[in-house]
Amino acid sequence: NMRKIALRFLCAYLLKTEIQLDTHDSIEDARAALRLHNKYIELVAANDFDKTLVEIYSAGRHCRWKIADLE
Repeated sequence: NMRKIALRFLCAYLLKTEIQLDTHDSIEDARAALRLHNKYIELVAANDFDKTLVEIYSAGRHCRWKIADLE
């Protein structure tokens, strides 16, 4: 039973971008979701999605899902 990964964490890990710094912005979230979708397509095409997903969960557990502690 895997946890749902926050949009903010996915952006920090995969896109090296921080979102939702001051307030919640639906437009910013939508743009980030589109960029993540494009990254997903890229990872699937390179046959790297499963490996990357394992890495995301490992990094998340390591930093307790806190972006400030993400390496």
